[in-house]
Amino acid sequence: MSFVHLHVHTEYSLLDGLSKIKELLPAIKQMGMNSLAITDHGNMYGAIEFYKTCLKYDVKPIIGCEVYLSPNHLDKTSQNRQNNHLILLAKNQQGYKNLIKLVSVSHLKGFYYRPRIDWNLLKKHHQGLICTSACIEGKVAKLILDQKYQQAQIEATKFQQLFGTDYYLEIQKHPQLKKQETSNQGIIKISRQLSIPLVATNDAHYIKKEDAFAQDVLMMVNTQTTINDEKRLSMFDVPDFYIKSPQEIKEQFNQLPDAIQNTQKIANKCNLKIELGKWYFPKLKLPKGQTAESFLTKQVNQKAKQHYGKLTKEIKSRLKYELELICNKGYATYFLIMKDIIDWTEKNNTITNTRGSAAGSLVSFVLGITSVDPLIYQLPFERFLNRDRPSPPDIDLDVADDQRQAMLYYIIEKYGKQSVAQVCTFGRM
Repeated sequence: MSFVHLHVHTEYSLLDGLSKIKELLPAIKQMGMNSLAITDHGNMYGAIEFYKTCLKYDVKPIIGCEVYLSPNHLDKTSQNRQNNHLILLAKNQQGYKNLIKLVSVSHLKGFYYRPRIDWNLLKKHHQGLICTSACIEGKVAKLILDQKYQQAQIEATKFQQLFGTDYYLEIQKHPQLKKQETSNQGIIKISRQLSIPLVATNDAHYIKKEDAFAQDVLMMVNTQTTINDEKRLSMFDVPDFYIKSPQEIKEQFNQLPDAIQNTQKIANKCNLKIELGKWYFPKLKLPKGQTAESFLTKQVNQKAKQHYGKLTKEIKSRLKYELELICNKGYATYFLIMKDIIDWTEKNNTITNTRGSAAGSLVSFVLGITSVDPLIYQLPFERFLNRDRPSPPDIDLDVADDQRQAMLYYIIEKYGKQSVAQVCTFGRM
């Protein structure tokens, strides 16, 4: 009987998860498991790194998230601060896009202490997703623990009607948590009464049992407590939130073999393929009858004549070589956008400087993207872009700090906010 971990937090559950993805996958592989889910709290920051690493180790990746469900994700008042956990797993491309949408909206519109969604939002974007009732912080479990069994039944029925056979009641075995067994008993009872399948999970936050103390320290940083705080739940005293082996899970759930079998059934349903290595650029408004490639070539030739006057054989040869490589790789739009940004900085008296290997491109020089003539200084184009480079070349542009926001607004207005993103970094300790 195979088992798949479907409730897993990584280091991207910031200040809450300890498992590093690059260490998690070898551990899973060593235990003989064929699939694994990522379900970080309220975010999908680790999804692509996880997906790539799974493929590297020949483990099926299941992209998911443990979302926060609130009564109204737009209501940011203390009366509406309550939220419950819910696990969502992407079955396919549709589910993946819906998961991205839910998580994005939860941060952009629903953030109040935590990134939140609500029932109406879930109803709108539930297609292609598998849903499980989560841990004891889930709505069904909470109602059971509050001794509201009938309401728990109604809640489970509501999810069953929305997700059909893709809704599962989640049970966990964390003996040190006093409420866990009470929750499990109620969930098993609802499962049998409503014919909603059970699924066994382990709320994994670290890889090995020995990592419990490190996880405890992480949680103390998160909750701003110390080791002497008697009220806190010590993860060291409850060293149970690790990646358990299939054998350990079978021993814990030996009375509920169907809950274990359903982990593999869920994994079999999840067949998401994410396209990697393909680049999409914003659509440009081009003169009638022109493509990005033809317009770039025309612009380059015009600008080159304006700068040099008569074009020598060397200049023509270099421009032809660079343009062929740029256009054949599909980067014409990229260069036109960079030229447009530079044009904006000049019109708006914004100090800017393009640095790095872009200085080796004659195309960049004649377009005004760079200010150093690579022919005079014998700068190689290949350091900037060559046939073997799998990704677009970097054009590093420094912009005066008092004008960056204005430039950002210009780019958003021209190309659409869906085409603009700002880079963030993660402090993962």
